[in-house]
Amino acid sequence: MVDTKLATISCSVVLGIFFGNGSLEDAVGALSSFAMYLMTIAKMFNFLFKENEISNLLKRLENIRMELLNDKESRQYVIKAGNIGRKLVTILSIYALSGAIIGFTKQTVYDFMTDFKHKRLFLQVWIPWNTEKESNYIIANILVTLMAESAVFANLTFAILHFTFTIQMSTYLKILQSYFETKGPADESIYRQHKVIIKLIQDYNEVFCGQMFLETLVAPVMPCGFGLILIRDLRKNEFNQLDAIQKLSSCFLPAIIICSCGQEIITQVERLHEASYMSNWYEEKPKIRKNLLMLMTATTKSNIMNYRLFFIFDHQRLANVI
Repeated sequence: MVDTKLATISCSVVLGIFFGNGSLEDAVGALSSFAMYLMTIAKMFNFLFKENEISNLLKRLENIRMELLNDKESRQYVIKAGNIGRKLVTILSIYALSGAIIGFTKQTVYDFMTDFKHKRLFLQVWIPWNTEKESNYIIANILVTLMAESAVFANLTFAILHFTFTIQMSTYLKILQSYFETKGPADESIYRQHKVIIKLIQDYNEVFCGQMFLETLVAPVMPCGFGLILIRDLRKNEFNQLDAIQKLSSCFLPAIIICSCGQEIITQVERLHEASYMSNWYEEKPKIRKNLLMLMTATTKSNIMNYRLFFIFDHQRLANVI
């Protein structure tokens, strides 16, 4: 159902490019909108085709969470991570879902203040009826806003999943770091949990790395149209400047989320390597040293969030792309 809606939106955007008002800014803006919706459709198809793999990842994530909740030392870390995750998801949801509604409200107020002299839809899409009449224009604006909200919901789903996975993995790696300080390297549960966590991160990266790579790569291109519209509005001192700024931020936000989450996981893997190295490994038996050596070797490869090993999702790649 969602894919059908998004496909309809993309067709409307393409038609909006050819049947627009002839403005270069609006034409490029329509291209930017088309790129955003194309990425959204690709994202939803990835969810549908890999539904079983994603479901399996979530079950494994929940199993680790329940196991650590039963441990008194790690319970506080898990509860704290859950609280942080809920706050971040709430803030992100409010920001994402309110953008189109606020934009529609501002445009409607502006239209009534100017007697509908400067009509503009929230997105540059083709409408199959004449919008010269005020009632038809308002209906078209409501339709475009609902279409935008469906795309926002699809992108928000992946953002919440990515945030939740990153916060949980970061917390579990911090728990392993604390185990080296409290229990020492002789505790075999550290190595067992480490294998499970690293395997889960690798499988998650395998499922979503292609999608994350494409989204990060396209991030610098999508804002071009909205940037031109913003420059035009600034020159004309029009009311819709905030809308263009909000659309620009929406283009960059997915890449920022992907690379920031990847950087957090990479950082915690590096800190786990440091914690294992700083432990009293030289006092342990050969069997424990062997397990510790395997853990240190695995955590040496900190580029665990990557696309085919040549594009790492971290802050450095984000800076290079943007």
